[in-house]
Amino acid sequence: MLTLLPWVSPLNLSDWGENYFLLYIAQKLGSPTLQRAVASGWVRGAITGLGLLNIFLAAWQIPHFKDTVRELDGYLVETKKKIKDVPQSDKADSLSNN
Repeated sequence: MLTLLPWVSPLNLSDWGENYFLLYIAQKLGSPTLQRAVASGWVRGAITGLGLLNIFLAAWQIPHFKDTVRELDGYLVETKKKIKDVPQSDKADSLSNN
């Protein structure tokens, strides 16, 4: 969606820079430059870049998913061991019960 939507109008919907919500927000804020900024090629390119980065990260994560889960499981086991090794005091709270 982030990669293609700024450049094409699916199902002949309104253009990226002329959608209802953008016009509504620009009108409420009293800032017509907001609409021009969002419709500019620079902002469209930035949004497309975020979409491409998202696709790249997803493609990288697919083959590395099991490694990530294995590392997280190891981290959780180590954390539980550290918690068990902490000496427990007789008093849970040193504050008075006033």
